[in-house]
Amino acid sequence: MMSGSQNGRRETLVFAAWERSTPFVAVGVTRDKELIGAAIFNNYDGSDVSLTVVGRGVMFRGVFRALAFYAFDQLMCERVSATVRVENVRMLNIAERLGFKREGLIRKKYGDADAVILGLLKEECKKWIWHNERSIRANAS
Repeated sequence: MMSGSQNGRRETLVFAAWERSTPFVAVGVTRDKELIGAAIFNNYDGSDVSLTVVGRGVMFRGVFRALAFYAFDQLMCERVSATVRVENVRMLNIAERLGFKREGLIRKKYGDADAVILGLLKEECKKWIWHNERSIRANAS
């Protein structure tokens, strides 16, 4: 379990499911003991993992720092990939502020809706992830 705070509220990440034989992990994000969202790592292939986020107001820097630290330090990935609907401008802006780069477009990914492919490389975010490594490791225990 990892935790942090923003605006005086306490968010906690709970690793809800993980099996080494299964290529996914689901992480619940709670605020004040209430589930507010989830992050799912899937399609893990050793160097890349896909990140899916569900819930509004979940992806702020502290939560993402812990998720990225998990992907890059624990899974030892070189990149994290994400796919976001073209019309979800809010999430695209958040992802780009967190360091993701637009890499392409998948036409009609969600039926009639197109999707933007985003990628984040380990070296692009290690400055702001690893400067807080000791805090993340301390909260993980």
